[in-house]
Amino acid sequence: MHRIPPLLVALTFNLASAAQTTQYAGITKVVPQGQTLTLNLNYIDFILLGDPAGDAQAMKLGGYKTRQELYDDNPAGWYARDINPKLRTLNTNTSTVFELVCLKFPGGVIKVNRDVFLAAYQGKNPIPDCNWDFTGGMVKMRLDGTRILRITQQYLP
Repeated sequence: MHRIPPLLVALTFNLASAAQTTQYAGITKVVPQGQTLTLNLNYIDFILLGDPAGDAQAMKLGGYKTRQELYDDNPAGWYARDINPKLRTLNTNTSTVFELVCLKFPGGVIKVNRDVFLAAYQGKNPIPDCNWDFTGGMVKMRLDGTRILRITQQYLP
């Protein structure tokens, strides 16, 4: 009988059980490659304000003493902070879902293909009267390890 080395079992289990996560980032560069995109990303902490847990986290990260001080300094209702200057490079794949802000549609976003997403990032406004300015390239990603499952442009008023 053959025994599987414990390290191989542990690595296999860890790779298979990678949890999906949500990560906010600013896109610093996009390079099209065939049917995919290579994205250079600057990860950020992005916290919607208004619930006690989120407020407490933003207060801790920002050094705020009171919720009122936090709200006064972040009137749009969100707090963003780049606490790690390291840039990351991730690739989309053919199953990545791309979404752009389009406030005239229910839910405020519309699913698009890779080329429309790239054109919006490049400032070409591929969907007239629909796209929010993509300056800064702020996105919300659903990740499975380093695989981008979904990438959604973020509406920042």
